Amino acid sequence: MIGRKKIFKYLTIIIGLLLIISCSNKKSPFGYNQGFEIKIDTLTNIVDIKKSYSDTIYNYPEDPVLSIGNFHEIETKSLFRFLTLPDTTWLDSVTINSCKISLTRRGTNSESDDTQFNLTKIKKSWLENTVTWDSLNGYWGEAIDTDFSYVEDTLYFDLPDTLLKYWIENDTINYGFGMEMESTNTDSIFTEFYSSEEGYSPELIILSTGDSGIDDTLTFYPSKDATIAKNNSPDTEYNYGFIANLPPFRTIFEIDIDSLKNHLIKNDSINPTDIEKISINRADIILDSLLIQESYLTNDMMTLYPYYINDTTNYDDFGYIPGTDNSYYTGSDSLELNISGILQAQLRDLLETDQFFVKSKYENKDYSYIKFTQEFE
Repeated sequence: MIGRKKIFKYLTIIIGLLLIISCSNKKSPFGYNQGFEIKIDTLTNIVDIKKSYSDTIYNYPEDPVLSIGNFHEIETKSLFRFLTLPDTTWLDSVTINSCKISLTRRGTNSESDDTQFNLTKIKKSWLENTVTWDSLNGYWGEAIDTDFSYVEDTLYFDLPDTLLKYWIENDTINYGFGMEMESTNTDSIFTEFYSSEEGYSPELIILSTGDSGIDDTLTFYPSKDATIAKNNSPDTEYNYGFIANLPPFRTIFEIDIDSLKNHLIKNDSINPTDIEKISINRADIILDSLLIQESYLTNDMMTLYPYYINDTTNYDDFGYIPGTDNSYYTGSDSLELNISGILQAQLRDLLETDQFFVKSKYENKDYSYIKFTQEFE
């Protein structure tokens, strides 16, 4: 096992700032840029990860992912409502042979297909773009007894025909059902399925036989489906880098601006009075792949943005510099975080602090996360 001291020395080598700048010592009535000189610098030991912290969980409208599990202290359930079922006339003319649900799996951290789930009736109306964990608190009904099985990446389970008949005969109080992991006592397992927003929508398949003896198959898609989530360890902070969608987790960085200015003056022969004239063409924080301990990417990629912090005692006081390019992490090689706009503003002393955080563009959407090596002290 590598100790803290060795890790710290290693970080000074591979956490760095790639800086591409243009500058001029000439004065121009039209601005700073006359007689450009392009410089490329790679600096180490001026980037620090302060900590990571979690934010409030919100509903993710039209979420393409249905999450079910208990992972990183986040418990999730998926909800389903089928509101376009046949009417009572159809019900009186057929015999229902089976009523089956199919869900297409898009990702999981489980190594087997043995994961079991629980189904529970919902006793309150809900909308997929506003429903939350708290809004359904106290409105869970009876359990729905069924068995689960996978065929490749498709999960199948039956619904009782009595439940289907109840929904048809009482369509105004058809609030659907929720689905959760069979055991929520372990912080280890999650599974993600495609929602009705994607091409692999959940399906309700009804096999029936009519009065004439003819068999028929009807397929229905959810009118509403959604994920709700609960953070069982709110206000959590880590002393290492962690960026996640569920819960929304951000990592706070700090640039030693004074050291950067001194470097530019000493190594790039820039006059101290001309520091503010520097134009940052590109600035990336580069985190070597060895610093990424583990990750899970629902869509094979996380889109990341930097936000400057106005008050280090209140992380809700932050801002975004328009025009900042996205940064992407695809699960391989290094992670390069584009902070060009923020660094430009910091060099010109336009920001209140030298700290900023990096967050995912799609917070609350799924279980995607990036966990950095823990030994950052």
